Amino acid sequence: MARSFGSTVNKMIKETAKVQRAAERSRNAAIREQERHLRLQRQYERENERAIKQSIREQNAYVKEQKVLYIEGRKEETNDYNEEILYRLNEFKTIISETIGVDDMISFESLYKKDEYPEFVVPYVKPLPAD
Repeated sequence: MARSFGSTVNKMIKETAKVQRAAERSRNAAIREQERHLRLQRQYERENERAIKQSIREQNAYVKEQKVLYIEGRKEETNDYNEEILYRLNEFKTIISETIGVDDMISFESLYKKDEYPEFVVPYVKPLPAD
């Protein structure tokens, strides 16, 4: 009987050791899974930060490009206005140079009407008979 008791105890010890090793493997697997999950989470956060930074860079580049386009547009508009001003200035110079030699004085006396109208005569109105 000693052998059967000893073998039973040995069996129990082996089973206990087997269960402990299985529990250790399960615990190690859970730790590895947790570490993997943390690595994935950190990787996701890094990628998210990278994407945010890239988005900010793109937005800043877009704003800068819009400013450059606005300034170029304003420069073109200014050049157009300057050309129009020069054209008008040349027109005025031409008008002035052409009219310097011409006597364009206006005599307002010549503009008045000088027609003679007959004198106003008050019409005769027959008085009403008194009753």
